[in-house]
Amino acid sequence: MPRHAKSLPILMYHDISNHRAELSISPALFEEHCRSMAEKGWRAVGLAEAEEFFLRGAPLPPKSFLITLDDGY
Repeated sequence: MPRHAKSLPILMYHDISNHRAELSISPALFEEHCRSMAEKGWRAVGLAEAEEFFLRGAPLPPKSFLITLDDGY
């Protein structure tokens, strides 16, 4: 029987840039985050998959997550 995610962790970033700012991380650090997640078996999903999961209960593979960029200013 296939196993499915029961929740969807969301990683929120404000800015990915080489310009130093309080809420920014460098592209190299973002790449490191993504590589580390992949090495541990995590899989990023797109917005369409997330919408299907949240609105219609569509299954997601275990260890799925969503990345968002929020410029809340």
